[in-house]
Amino acid sequence: MKVLLLLLLSPLQGLGGSSQRQEDFRFCGDRNQTQESFVVYQHGPATISIQNTAQALTIKRPFLPSRRNSSYKYLLPPALGRYRFCLYWFKANRTLRLAYGKQSFLLGGDLSSSSSSSSPQGKENQEAGRTSSSIFNVSYISKGGKNTSLESAAEYFFPASPENMPVWEEDVEEQLSTLDNLLAQPPLPATAAAEQQLLRRQLCLLLNAENIFHSMADILLREEDLKFASTMVHTLNTILLTSSELFQLRNQLKDLKTPESQNLFCCLYRSWCHNPVTTVSLCFLTQNYKHAYDLIQKFGDLEVTVDFLTEVDKLVQLIECPIFTYLRLQLLDVKNNPYLIKALYGLLMLLPQSSAFQLLSHRLQCVPNPELMQPADTTKLSTISKRTTASTIDYTELLQHFEKVQNKHLEARHQRAGRAEQLDRRVVL
Repeated sequence: MKVLLLLLLSPLQGLGGSSQRQEDFRFCGDRNQTQESFVVYQHGPATISIQNTAQALTIKRPFLPSRRNSSYKYLLPPALGRYRFCLYWFKANRTLRLAYGKQSFLLGGDLSSSSSSSSPQGKENQEAGRTSSSIFNVSYISKGGKNTSLESAAEYFFPASPENMPVWEEDVEEQLSTLDNLLAQPPLPATAAAEQQLLRRQLCLLLNAENIFHSMADILLREEDLKFASTMVHTLNTILLTSSELFQLRNQLKDLKTPESQNLFCCLYRSWCHNPVTTVSLCFLTQNYKHAYDLIQKFGDLEVTVDFLTEVDKLVQLIECPIFTYLRLQLLDVKNNPYLIKALYGLLMLLPQSSAFQLLSHRLQCVPNPELMQPADTTKLSTISKRTTASTIDYTELLQHFEKVQNKHLEARHQRAGRAEQLDRRVVL
């Protein structure tokens, strides 16, 4: 178990400094500058991160070993107001350039290569006393990809592939050592659980989230302790759906446009079958609504326990969270998403009349009448399924695998119950 745990673990001022070379990654946004502030460039894990406060715009990425313990500080233009800025990453020479208003900064470069002076600061706590401030009109693009808009936030993470952003051994060792100490001398239970989950998320950034989830799914698929496997799947699914660090991984799974994303979905699905409700949530994430409906139909053959209903309750709460905004908006397109509505009604029929039942019932009452949503030209209606790229997935075989795994769980529960009954008889005698 410890091995598994360690593995997881707006009038704008002018924009200048655009590069003549094609960048491999670009991040742009608007920043309100309300006081004198700086750009702080620091060593970080295997990711590019951007954090904004009123006092500083902090950018982190892995430094070369010779600069590992350095940070650089650049004074931003003195005029207050809203600035458009863009951050450019060039893979060929491993450099970051920041265009901020009309100024350009080669981050970590020599004094002569930057329009502003820089000075090594040493490794210190520069977060104290800072006030978080959101970045607006945010977008990013990777080489060969599409420009993607993001919601306003104060902090963004963009994990990079290992060959582009090598991980320093000391970073991983530091995280694992911290996790070891936490397990050896745990503080209060709630605090320990929160810190362990944070460390798992940081390890996902350090070690590449897709590889971690793929490896964990392979391990859990061979796990003989079915109860432990179900618990681990539930934990991994919670991290996958709620961690901001896994935004790109969720987007990759949501579209299933590439063979790699389809392969990852199938790998996760086979292990997620240890927990029926998390399997449905994975189908919701990947927009496989028909398969989600087929799974929910199978729930009638399962042993419905209090724990099972509790997980359905939590899934309903999760559907109301920002992570599933796209799913709720798809309820407007009744004609093209009938299985999504059927799946949600299936969850509603499973629930007792609790607060979760009322929540989901009120949501479904908001689904419009399909007759009122008919477009003027009915000949231009799209087909129900627009995702032809996902046709390579054998959903019939996946459904049979789900039934097989759940039969194993049922047999294991009966065996545990039989052993407990025999023990009770011995105690009576």
